[in-house]
Amino acid sequence: MLSACAAPQSVGDKNWQQDIAYLARKLPLVHVDGLTHTSRAAWAAASAHLQAQVPRLSNGQVIVAMTRLIAMLRDDETQLTMPTSPVYPFAAQWIGNTFT
Repeated sequence: MLSACAAPQSVGDKNWQQDIAYLARKLPLVHVDGLTHTSRAAWAAASAHLQAQVPRLSNGQVIVAMTRLIAMLRDDETQLTMPTSPVYPFAAQWIGNTFT
């Protein structure tokens, strides 16, 4: 008889789960309005559900799901910014009649 065993969790999955746990724990404490637009129970359930889903999600899906979690705050100023590649600063200025 063969028993089913779960595949070992990847380091990436553990890192995502730690990031989600940190976000779920810290954001309500530092956000100016806390969890005004959602209950603590709903926030905890959504973050726990996301942590459980991580092994079945791609990195992009985890990022989108974390953004949805933040959207529960219903705040247009709080956002998730996660560069996927090096960020190169870019600035443009109008000088005279040409764009440089």
